[in-house]
Amino acid sequence: MADEIHGTSDIEALQQIVTANNESFADMKKLMHRHVKPIMGFKLDTDDTTKINAFSAKMDAIINKGENLYVPKDTVEFELISVPANATLNPLPWREHLKNYFFQVVGIPQIILGSSGEFTESTAKIAYLAFQQSVEDEQQDIEDAVWNQLQMEIKLNFPASLRNEMLSDEAKDGLNQEMGMQPSDMAAGMNE
Repeated sequence: MADEIHGTSDIEALQQIVTANNESFADMKKLMHRHVKPIMGFKLDTDDTTKINAFSAKMDAIINKGENLYVPKDTVEFELISVPANATLNPLPWREHLKNYFFQVVGIPQIILGSSGEFTESTAKIAYLAFQQSVEDEQQDIEDAVWNQLQMEIKLNFPASLRNEMLSDEAKDGLNQEMGMQPSDMAAGMNE
């Protein structure tokens, strides 16, 4: 690390999160497949390897084709091996947590990348404003470093700002409260 100009790689920081997400996806894929195509357990009345292999090949072919099976009475017992409904944890909260944690580690709000399902307008604005400020700080550091090292002045484009819109919203809210009006009063006045 000593002389490196960067910190911990994003890949290294995110490896466990990505691995956990992939494992969760693979587990759920297998579980859902087992609901549609469950495992069968067979108890054969023999321990002859040749007969067991022949029966196994025959059964695998029949099950894969989705055909009926006909066996002589009392020659084989079988049971459906399945996971009962609601016997496993719901994976969706875990997958949502992994997604949120991924973006937290990367340091980019989901709203920046277009995922806004869990945001209200006001929380989206706050998340964007916080991200905007960190980007502006980093860009200012780059501009300063270029000046200090190369004596060249550069101007990076800052992200679009929501400050004016937020100040405008706050001013409207303050004016309404000073007049003793609530947002519900405003909506009622508009409907009249």
